[in-house]
Amino acid sequence: MVQFRHARWCVSPWEKEASCKNATPVPTFLPEQTNVRILHVEDDADTRELVALVLESEGWEVVSVDNAKSALTIVGAGGFDLYLIDNWIEGDTGGGLCRRLRATDPHTPILFYSGAVYPADIEMALSAGAQGYLQKPCSPEALIEEIVKLTRGREE
Repeated sequence: MVQFRHARWCVSPWEKEASCKNATPVPTFLPEQTNVRILHVEDDADTRELVALVLESEGWEVVSVDNAKSALTIVGAGGFDLYLIDNWIEGDTGGGLCRRLRATDPHTPILFYSGAVYPADIEMALSAGAQGYLQKPCSPEALIEEIVKLTRGREE
């Protein structure tokens, strides 16, 4: 179960902490894990930036690339706790990249985050070695919760 803790800010991040002393904390999603390193493969620049912003706000390190070739080069250096990939990327399909990631690294979880959500797309991803598939767009909380679920225990 993902834990929820109180927000770092009472009403908004722009208020000074002193003004929050008597305010009621606003609940926000904060995972129990820190030091999670994620490789995000996404060809859309806006999506890459937004996902990185959301995940980095949780204290996680995000390395973002826009194509399969860059992803495979970076994976060679190792050290990732999760691969977050789109189904449609430049130079490959998500399924092709997933199979190649599995051949290189059989243990790191792979999560698809894609707008391609036909049953055949999801079946292809899971049969290629992915552990999860989220429809894009989804709430930041849903994305974070799935990452927490897949990376639980890997940071130790």
